[in-house]
Amino acid sequence: MDQDEYAGAQTGRSALFGYAVLRANFDHGAPSYLDNFSAFVVDALAECYPAAGDEAGIGEAIRATFGLTIPDRVVGRLLKKLARTGKIIEIDGEGYQLSATAQAGLQSLRENMTKFQASQMELLTKFTTFVKEHHSESVGLIDTDPASHLQAFIERHAAPLLRRGVSGDRGIASPWTELHGADYLIGSFMLYLEANDAATFNYLIDAVKGAILLGVLQMGPGDIHRKLDRLTIVLDTPVLLSALGYQGSIPQRAAEQVLGLARQLGVRLVCFDHSIKELDRVLDAAIAQLRSPRAVESFRHAVYLHFLDSGLTPSDIAIERATLNRELESLGIQVIPIPDNYYKYGLDETALEALLKEVLPTQRETTRLYDLQSLSAIHRMRKGTSLGSFEQCGYVLATDNYGLSVVGRRVDERHQWPLAMLDSEVASLLWVRSPAVADDLPRQQLVAAVYTAIQPTAHLWMKYVEEIERLEQRGQVNADEAVILRSVPEAREALMDVTLGESNKINPGSVEEIVERVRGNLSSPYKIEADDARAERDRAAQDADFARKQGQMLGASLDSLKVKLDALQKEEVARANRIKLRAQRRAHNRVLTCVAAISLLLITPEIVSILHPSAVGHLPAALRIPFGLAGAALVALTSIQVFFGAVRDWFRPIERWLAQRIERRMRLAAGLAEVGASEDTTQPEAE
Repeated sequence: MDQDEYAGAQTGRSALFGYAVLRANFDHGAPSYLDNFSAFVVDALAECYPAAGDEAGIGEAIRATFGLTIPDRVVGRLLKKLARTGKIIEIDGEGYQLSATAQAGLQSLRENMTKFQASQMELLTKFTTFVKEHHSESVGLIDTDPASHLQAFIERHAAPLLRRGVSGDRGIASPWTELHGADYLIGSFMLYLEANDAATFNYLIDAVKGAILLGVLQMGPGDIHRKLDRLTIVLDTPVLLSALGYQGSIPQRAAEQVLGLARQLGVRLVCFDHSIKELDRVLDAAIAQLRSPRAVESFRHAVYLHFLDSGLTPSDIAIERATLNRELESLGIQVIPIPDNYYKYGLDETALEALLKEVLPTQRETTRLYDLQSLSAIHRMRKGTSLGSFEQCGYVLATDNYGLSVVGRRVDERHQWPLAMLDSEVASLLWVRSPAVADDLPRQQLVAAVYTAIQPTAHLWMKYVEEIERLEQRGQVNADEAVILRSVPEAREALMDVTLGESNKINPGSVEEIVERVRGNLSSPYKIEADDARAERDRAAQDADFARKQGQMLGASLDSLKVKLDALQKEEVARANRIKLRAQRRAHNRVLTCVAAISLLLITPEIVSILHPSAVGHLPAALRIPFGLAGAALVALTSIQVFFGAVRDWFRPIERWLAQRIERRMRLAAGLAEVGASEDTTQPEAE
């Protein structure tokens, strides 16, 4: 079968290129959302021209050519609308026939069909080649019909609205958060294209966008031109974790795009105050796991893995917690309490809790309580009822928990719109209202969802860790390798590549293959890292022992120096006291000497007049006699001070001043610090 024949055979089964054609022809500015599907109806009529066609026949023709399912009633509305414009003619009893004026629009659609048909062939070829090169043992999973696998993947996962996440369809489809088998191969292929082949990945994204647009049509688009300023989206804890960047940069970029588009469309973004408490619990668990990597319960939370892969520490997480409210505010998210009008609008929370246990049987009790409070609060904020459109429902909880969204759809209570929706569903409904503004949103949503979904599940990881511990106990891996095998991203990638996400493939043989793959990587950077870690650990132990001995020696030396310092301080104090006493005695003696000298000088003339009158005869008696009396009085006073201390205080200020000057000179000569000018250095004189 040549390429053209193969492509023709595929068009009846695969809608991939049909989705791409829809995206290429979509016009957000069209008078109505429905007008974007008119070209498919016109093309079907052109294929059967000059025969006429009815609703059912045209719908079947669109499915056969494009793989797109447009409900018959929608086809009927399109036919009537086209007839009013004159593009088709209604023939009584036969249906509708294409008019000559409609031929102008056919060339563009056919050109798109040819182009995207070739792109689809290229996509399928690259997908098959990727699986053969990277997962050769799993080629049989997709080899027979790769197109159907890709289409099914997009319809189940990449375009969640096709699951009809509204009250009209309460069936439970497979959750998006876990990929295994062929779906894991497709998810890995998408990430490979995103990193290595922009052209093919863009074609795939166009198909995803077309699938979203068709899903909105099947659901009922409502008024996509209406602002959403009366809508409040309540963000669940996992969505907050992504928006804050605690689950990696890829989910963060996708979440930030959704929040930005919501703000542009006038949506109010909030979270409940109990979600902040739940955020604290998650961060506490991450801190505990970082401090004790082996004390992990059943699975390491994505938040912990993000902090581990980023090389962050418990202190870094503590800083994140301190800025949490400011970060939420910068994202335009308001923290609100749950309403207290339970008795007026309250629903049966006992039945709701039973439903949560039924749909999410392994959910933790504390998480179930928070989810119960959130759904009940949304019900009361809607005052017990809501209209059946996204823009008119008032409030909706956005979560990444598929089970919680199922419960949100199964709560009747007069709600025509579900209490909770997946964040990807909310993103799709926001995007169709402004696809030009947020053209990259489906791309970011797809990459983030695939990135998250190809991580190991809790059960798979637990079985893997148990096998690693057995290998460590048997000595087949050493302690350092065991730590790396439980922590590095390459180990998780190898685990998923070998098992395709299927826990029943965990066995000693598969784990040994994983170990060998990781060791192959370890032979370059990680083996060097492990060897360096061991060497660093040994050096650290030696350094610690040397530091301990040095510390002991320094401690002994410090004690000896302290004893010597105390002795020196005591000696210095003693020397200072001795200097002070000598200075006081010298000052006292000098004052007495001066007083005695002055006294003798005053009485000398009188004594000379007695012994040699002629020597002082020329002096008048009026001068000689007072000097003599003053000297005698001074001698008498000095004698009294010396022997009885009666008038000693007269000379104390002079002695104190003189003692300070003498002490200052003596201290400087002895190499001691100078005494402050305000310090009183006098002490009682020792007689």
